[in-house]
Amino acid sequence: MGLTGASSRVKAQIKFHLLTEQVVNNRLHEFGGSDFDRETRLRQLFAESGCSPEQVSEQPVKKKEPPNLICVLPGTSDEEILVGALFDHVKTGEGVVDNWSGASLLPSLVFSVKHEPRQHTYVFIAFMGEESGLVGSEYYASHLTKEHRAKVRAMINMDTLGLGPTEVWVSHSDDRLLRLLDVVAQSLHAPLRGVNVEKVGTTDSESFAHYKIPRITLHSVTQETLPILHTSKDSFDKIKMSDYYESYHLIAGYLIALEKMPNQTASRRSFLDSRRKRSWNLPSSAEQSRDSHREHGHFQSHRPHVKRVELDSSWIGRRHRVNVAELGAQRGHLRRDAKLRHSSEQEHQDDQDVPDGKRLGCSSRQARKQHRTPEKNDAGEKAHPV
Repeated sequence: MGLTGASSRVKAQIKFHLLTEQVVNNRLHEFGGSDFDRETRLRQLFAESGCSPEQVSEQPVKKKEPPNLICVLPGTSDEEILVGALFDHVKTGEGVVDNWSGASLLPSLVFSVKHEPRQHTYVFIAFMGEESGLVGSEYYASHLTKEHRAKVRAMINMDTLGLGPTEVWVSHSDDRLLRLLDVVAQSLHAPLRGVNVEKVGTTDSESFAHYKIPRITLHSVTQETLPILHTSKDSFDKIKMSDYYESYHLIAGYLIALEKMPNQTASRRSFLDSRRKRSWNLPSSAEQSRDSHREHGHFQSHRPHVKRVELDSSWIGRRHRVNVAELGAQRGHLRRDAKLRHSSEQEHQDDQDVPDGKRLGCSSRQARKQHRTPEKNDAGEKAHPV
């Protein structure tokens, strides 16, 4: 069963609340302190957003380390939608981009979801230990029972937002979830493009791939902004607030759309095959050096041709109604500039294993270790060395 199947037409109306840009900005400013301080602050933000004490819990993972922090919004059924983001950070830099940008958005999304009737149970998870190798997310996923996993309809992961418009890791995301995200982005006139990062990083959503749980990762990393991660450059001034707030707008609408879409049997035919995904593969550091004279250097300048929606503080408490258009296959293509690399060339790059490069979540030493022992996960996907 899937949240959205390959039916010819599915229409729905979604409505949701948004916090003001100022509130979202203020929460983003509260990045300081240790990982323990971040976990404490997230607990406070969950409470401010309407998550009652009995709905918040901690999942201890390792001694002398912060726990996973979980907020559960019950629905009328026990089917779940997971929304996750890591909150730990490396010692270098402030860790605002990677990944207080995702973690601090979790409570704001709780606010948006809480005010609408819902069938699914929404589980918002702030993961610890992602920078140490997906420790928190792997612990959470591995400790779900087989029966519990069968009730999880989707895992939505947010990692490194606000460096620019919203992007999606197409090659490691569920086709049905991708299709719905594109429809919501079109309905909201929000920019969206596919940027694959398997050659330079990994993230918490991959912990759920082993158990065949549909997942999707939203981020904002480009070739030009990749050097910010895990360095002293990761600071608040790197966040583009208008893009960050627009990502909040898009993700909030997406979560409500997931709730409104009926459960249908998943089609075995892939909605986006390897020649139709038309997403950009972020090159590894080795490939960047090798191909610096080619179109990689123009990557950042190409923006999707989608009208931007400027939001301001007058939007607080306002209910947004969005007609989610047909989920026909013809609407499933993610936008990208025509000057970007041909999909056939991307396929060739996808077949190359490059051990170097920065990770979204793990150290280069661990990346090299993974490169020496490539394997396939339970979903049949090759574990890319990153």
